[in-house]
Amino acid sequence: AEQNRRAERARGGQVGGVVLKGRRLPERPAAMSIGARDVEQLEVALSRSPKDLGIMQKLMAAIKTNKARRPDLVIKCGPALLSKKSLGNTQWDIREQVFVAALDLHLFDMAKAQIDELEARFPKSLRVNALEGMMLEAQAGSQAISHPDRTLLIEEVMEIY
Repeated sequence: AEQNRRAERARGGQVGGVVLKGRRLPERPAAMSIGARDVEQLEVALSRSPKDLGIMQKLMAAIKTNKARRPDLVIKCGPALLSKKSLGNTQWDIREQVFVAALDLHLFDMAKAQIDELEARFPKSLRVNALEGMMLEAQAGSQAISHPDRTLLIEEVMEIY
């Protein structure tokens, strides 16, 4: 490894940087990362202004970026945002977040409503099939999944990866 670094230096490149046509490209600044603290701050802001859709949208984005599991906040903000008509393609991300949060809270009717919308928009999506599998798994506590259904589900999910 040290020999490779020396060879790189000898060619005029710099260790660890991207070199193109003999010149090191400037490093791009790190994207604005939204941390767990930002989620907490947005939660406080939402408690002060509970109907502020802008804060709700930022909070949903922060939760998604952090991959945070906050079903309580998603269920509070998601449906309110989905009632807005000007979400564009962002609505599909929000629907998926609401779906997962609804599963976490065992709100299967709400989860079903979201999966129906996703399925209508993306009828042959393997991702939607995987989400349906998540719903079956979440419901497994109350009713067992039969062996043939489970085998088929596993095969479909494995096609995604």
